Amino acid sequence: MFKKYYLQVVIITFGLFIINHCAKAQSALDAPLYHIGIEVQWYPAGYQFMLTGEWGFTQRDAIHAKLGYNLARRQDFSPYNDQENGGGWGFTTGYRHYFQDQCRGLYVGGRMDWWWLTIDWEDDLETANPTAGSTDIVVFQPTGEVGYLYQQPNSPWAVGVNAAAGWEINVLTDGEEVGQGAIGLLGARLRYLIND
Repeated sequence: MFKKYYLQVVIITFGLFIINHCAKAQSALDAPLYHIGIEVQWYPAGYQFMLTGEWGFTQRDAIHAKLGYNLARRQDFSPYNDQENGGGWGFTTGYRHYFQDQCRGLYVGGRMDWWWLTIDWEDDLETANPTAGSTDIVVFQPTGEVGYLYQQPNSPWAVGVNAAAGWEINVLTDGEEVGQGAIGLLGARLRYLIND
């Protein structure tokens, strides 16, 4: 029950913040900035590979969306099983505030990831009767991030790095319980301005 209300509060609060900020934006651009790109996130239990899109609706504020694959290699991190590995597709929506014009330089932000994962698990590996199975989960992952994006001079290309921390919450589980909890990520991104 707590998970249900926690999820609703996070989604509603984040959505209201974005709507309020968009409505009060004082430094609106003559034309919004549209970017596309790719991003890779590493975390101790896997990798996330994503195609990205970003809409700079002011000189320093942007909304972004991502679509990608989460390659989970949880090994023995789970409190439930000796080994957990798998993967699946998902998407991200989020907000970033940049500290330089043209949506570049140092930034902070928040995002919400949703992942549809299939986790293959093994347990009791050191006993005479090991068990194995597969669990399908829907994961909600609220995350805060800080990063830096270097814009190439006189070029539509930019490269960046970021660090994020948040929480993995298994909101739907079909099968045996599998791991969830705190998550930290390190990322690299490549961005291209498409309306220069």
